[in-house]
Amino acid sequence: MTQFKTDDFNDLASYNSSLCISIFLPTHTKGKEVLEKENKTHLKSLWIEIKKDLDSEKISKEEYASMEAKISDLLEDPQFWRHQDAGLAIFITHDFFNYYQVPVHFKPDYYILNNFYLLPLIPLLSTQKEFYLLDLSLKDVAFYKASKQYIEAIEIEDLTPDRLEDRVGFDYKEKSLQARSLSSGNEETQFHGHGGSNRNENVEIKQFFSAVNEGLQTYINSTQEIPLVVACDNHLFPIYQEANTYTYLWEKPAPMSSTHKEKELLENALTVITPYLNEEVETALTQYTSLPPSNTSSAIQDILPAAHQGKIETFFITKGKEIWGNYDSMKQKVEISEHSVEEGNTNHIPLLNTAAIEVFNKGGKVFLVESWDIQEDNQPAHAIFRY
Repeated sequence: MTQFKTDDFNDLASYNSSLCISIFLPTHTKGKEVLEKENKTHLKSLWIEIKKDLDSEKISKEEYASMEAKISDLLEDPQFWRHQDAGLAIFITHDFFNYYQVPVHFKPDYYILNNFYLLPLIPLLSTQKEFYLLDLSLKDVAFYKASKQYIEAIEIEDLTPDRLEDRVGFDYKEKSLQARSLSSGNEETQFHGHGGSNRNENVEIKQFFSAVNEGLQTYINSTQEIPLVVACDNHLFPIYQEANTYTYLWEKPAPMSSTHKEKELLENALTVITPYLNEEVETALTQYTSLPPSNTSSAIQDILPAAHQGKIETFFITKGKEIWGNYDSMKQKVEISEHSVEEGNTNHIPLLNTAAIEVFNKGGKVFLVESWDIQEDNQPAHAIFRY
């Protein structure tokens, strides 16, 4: 699975056609749901609903058959369904088809418009902060670069020892077992004096960690101020702290992964690093509350024209919300509808999605927030103006 990038977003945002279908559904990566093919069944059910809507659209039999064939091929691909992430996004027209398996849990939904609906993908682009992740044990070492949404392995075999024995010698395990056997009786026998076994073992572990730390320094760029999270057993972290020379070592270790699979490693790391990753949006929310009313707005009638003019610095959208209506870009006039579909109204559009794409393409920041509890304001959109 490849990372969803800004170029992907821009390509989708620039695509226009008489009929663009955007599909979002949550997917499972393991367990009973995968065995019972729940992911595949979920898409099949959504496609049945989409076909009902397509019956009312003015499309040719050839266009209909082309889209049907693309979805059928995907449904019948067993390899595809065995390798999923948290969410699946599919974009399809009669002459275009692409999908993205992404680490975002979507609400199942679809949109049939004149362009693609991209708002659920905003979290993949709005959080740019990254961190290093060191998966560390005495038997193995792995290194990653990650963000809230992805994790990418970095090859370090030539930079660091893979295991403790590679650094301190293969007699480490034999000495360690001997020391433990000597202290297994009723009367504890020490190795190398009082507490000697633990002290000697910790010295060798620190030698190993020092070699790992030294190797990482050839890759890590200290000028970028990217935190390093270490996933290890709790008793090993103080030893690594002593061996570490990297300025931005994160103060708490991540829980050790039982499987050492990337998805679980990332989930565990996020339990300790999320406050750092959320700093940007928290700072922006604080800024919103401190600005005078003339520098902010929660009215889509103001926000959408400002987005087209590049006047919005930061745009907050409440997750799962949308405002439907019409927008006349020449007159810069917004009309809001109470319904998502109006018979015969080809200009009916998702206004928040449209504004988000404009803000993002003009260099602004877009954040999906779980809820808006600031200033007793329950509007689904809030913006900070550049000027």
